[in-house]
Amino acid sequence: MKKRTNIATVMFIAGILLAGAANAFARQLIADYGADPNTPAILPFFSTAMFCLNLALYGFLLLFWVRSVQQRRLPGRERSYMIAAALCAVAMLMLRSIKYRMIDGMAFEMLRYAWYLYYVPMTLMPALFLMTCIRIERGKNSRFDERLLLIPTGVIILLFLTNDLHYFAFRPVGEQNQMTGANGSYTNAPLFYIYYAFFAVCIIAALVLLTKANSRSHSFIKIALPFIFLLIMAALVMLDKVLNIANKPSMFTMPEIIAFCMVGVFLVISLGRSGGRDGFGSPRYARTALLYRRRHQTRK
Repeated sequence: MKKRTNIATVMFIAGILLAGAANAFARQLIADYGADPNTPAILPFFSTAMFCLNLALYGFLLLFWVRSVQQRRLPGRERSYMIAAALCAVAMLMLRSIKYRMIDGMAFEMLRYAWYLYYVPMTLMPALFLMTCIRIERGKNSRFDERLLLIPTGVIILLFLTNDLHYFAFRPVGEQNQMTGANGSYTNAPLFYIYYAFFAVCIIAALVLLTKANSRSHSFIKIALPFIFLLIMAALVMLDKVLNIANKPSMFTMPEIIAFCMVGVFLVISLGRSGGRDGFGSPRYARTALLYRRRHQTRK
C-alpha cells in the first residue's frame, strides 16, 4: 500500500512538472512570435496544443486528488471542505483560461466579468482551508460553527461581482468599458486590500490551528510540513515575479502555485486521518475520525 502511495505521489509531481514545462513553452512561443506577422502557421498550433496540455494535466491532477480524498474516509465536513477547495482550484484555472485564451480581445464586458468571477474561487479557497483546520483542531463538538466564515466570504465575493456599481474593488482609468483587468486599465480600491488581508488572516489562523493540533503528536515533521509548503508557495511566487520582470516565461503562475500548494497542505491533513495513530494529535479530531470510519463500515 505504501509503495502504491509513493508511486502515485511521484506521478503526481511529474504531472505538475510536465504541465509547468508545457506552460513555459507556450508562453515562450507567444513571446517570440506573437507579434510577428510572418509567424509560421504551425507555431500558433503548437502554442495552443501546449496550453491545452497544461490545462488538461492540471484539471486531471486536481480531480485525481479529489477522488483520493473521497477514498480516505475523512469525517464528513472536513472531506467536503477539501473537495470544495480543490473544485475551486479547477474553477480558478478554467476562468483564467477563458479570460486569456477564449475571450481575449472580444467584448470588454466579458473580459471584465471573467476577471471578477476569478475572485470567487480565490476568496473561497482560503476560507475553506481555515474551516478545515478549525474542524481538525476543535473537533465535532466545537462551540464555534466554522460555516459562519462563509458570511464574510460571501460579502467579499458579492462586492467583487458588483464592482461596476460602486468601484469598491477596482476603479477604472478612463472609461469603465475599457477596464478589463489589464495593467493600466484600473487602479486598486479598498476591497482589493481587504481581500488580501482576509487571505492572510485565513492562512495564518489555519496554520496556527494546524500547528496546535500537530503539536500533540510530538512529531517535528508533521508540524513543519504545512510551513514548508507555505515557503515553497512564497518562493515560487517570487520566482514568477522575477521572471516576469526579466521578460522570461515561468513554469508556474499564481493560480497553479496557490492551488497546488494548498493541495499539498491538504494532502498532509488527509494523511493524518487516523488521528492519534499516525496523524493529527487532536484527540477530538481522532475520535471524530474513528467514529466516522466505524459508521461507514457499519453501513457497508
